[in-house]
Formats: sequence, C-alpha cells, structure tokens
Amino acid sequence: MNPRFLLQHTVSGLFAGYAAWFTFRDSDPWTFGDGFLTTLFTTGIFGAVLLGLGAALPPLFDDWQARKAGHLFFANALPALAFAMPTAVLFALLAGSTGLPRLAPVLVVRTLWWSLLTAALGACRGFVTGNLRTAASTMAGLLPGLVAAGLLLDLFFVPRGLWLAGSLFFGAVTGACLALALDLLKEAWLEDLGRGGLWRPQYLLDAEEFVAGSDEDCDLILPEAPAQAFSITEKDEGHILESLDEAPIKVTGGRFRCRLLVDGDVFEVAGRTFVYHNRLARTRDTAPQPAA
Repeated sequence: MNPRFLLQHTVSGLFAGYAAWFTFRDSDPWTFGDGFLTTLFTTGIFGAVLLGLGAALPPLFDDWQARKAGHLFFANALPALAFAMPTAVLFALLAGSTGLPRLAPVLVVRTLWWSLLTAALGACRGFVTGNLRTAASTMAGLLPGLVAAGLLLDLFFVPRGLWLAGSLFFGAVTGACLALALDLLKEAWLEDLGRGGLWRPQYLLDAEEFVAGSDEDCDLILPEAPAQAFSITEKDEGHILESLDEAPIKVTGGRFRCRLLVDGDVFEVAGRTFVYHNRLARTRDTAPQPAA
C-alpha cells in the first residue's frame, strides 16, 4: 500500500465530508424526509468533492501542477454531480412508490441507499476514465466505506448531534476505503523512482491511453520534456510504450521508439526515471516484441 496514495484519498474524503456538512449543519440530510432539497444538494456536493479532489490532489501533491489539478477537479466533479444527484431523486421516487420505508427495517433502507450511491459514483468514475475495471474497483472500495461509515453516521453520530465530527468521519472512512481498493486492485501503474521510499508517486494506467509531456493537457506533466514525450497505450493485458518525439526512449535493455512493456521495465524521460508495474504481465518471453 502506497501511503501517499492513501493520504491523498483520505484527505479528499475529509474535505468531501466537510463540504457536505456546510450544506446542512444541524439536521440529517440523508433521511429523504421534508428536507429533500438539502439531501439532493448534500449528495451532489459530497460526490463531487470526493471524486474531484481524488483526481486533483495527486498532480497537486506530486508535481505542484495547480492548473492541471484544477482541470482534473472539474473534469471529475461535474460528472459526479450529474451521477449522484439523479441517484438521490431515483431512490426517493422508488422509496415513495413502493412504500419501502414502511416495509423494511431502517438499516435495510439505509444500506440500500448507500449501495445505490456507491453504484452511481463507481459508474461516474468508469465514465470519466472509460474503463469498466476502474468502475468496478471504485465500487469495491466505496461499498464498504459508504455502507459502514453511513450506518455508523446514522446510529452513533446523528442521534448525538455530532454533525461535523460525523461528516468528517464519514468522508475520511469513505476516502480511505476507496484508496485501499484502488491500490490493491490496480493492474498497471508507473512509479517515479526519483522520489524516496514508500512515498513515491504512483500513476495509475486506468485509461486506454496515458500521455506524458510538457503540455498541460497531458496525463503526466514533465516540464523539461517535449509537448508530448511518450504515450502508454493499453493492448490486451499489457501496454505499449511509444515515443511521441523523434528521440528514442531509454528502456531496460536499450533504446526504443516503441516497446511492449512488462512488469519491472525501467525507462527514462526528461531526467525522470519510471518503473512500469503490471500484475498481469510478468515475463517478456510470452509476448511478441515490436521492432526497436
């Protein structure tokens, strides 16, 4: 487990809980009662800040790219609003039309709500990344986080009027569970060897294409590199590293314009050294090689 990754998502959850608390302060917004508009607003704010900061904090913490962080925040927060708020409306309609609150125990109803919100936020992250595996990993992390923290919020914090403490606890647990799932279930990622120890930045390869360079639209910004230095494209269960500049890239074993990566490959670009990890591709013997 990378502690840097865990810290970033836990902080995202803390801020999400704090932002949600600002929408209600001294009432329970998750009951779907008379204050449904508050419930709707709180749901949207929590989901937007959780996913928005979850994407924005890594480039901010790792490389101090404030503009990149801002772009990623809105690119993830706005879809989260579009997924989370209609989910609250859908649950309210289903609960009202079926009489679910009268037919089922409160804890069952609350578990169904947190599970439905989990599905919505997981689908949102899958939509943003274009990767079904990422959606599944997000749901796997959010489900225990939202359900466990949500029920504790209902049973312990809310009856005692601990609104702020409950919101912070709820957000932190949700963010930490999300980080654990994303880290433990990740399949391929880059690790920056220029940073020390367990706190090295990690870059998840959870989209079809990962582009690095000095351009602010790149997934990884390298100030000393060309506008687009290299791309890593998913192919079957592996990845292809391709130079987008005229110069070949120094990779384990030589210099290449195009290279099928395997777990443990080290390559250097613009003074930065990265190691590629892939839990599904351990040896090069079973894979054909592109021409150097």
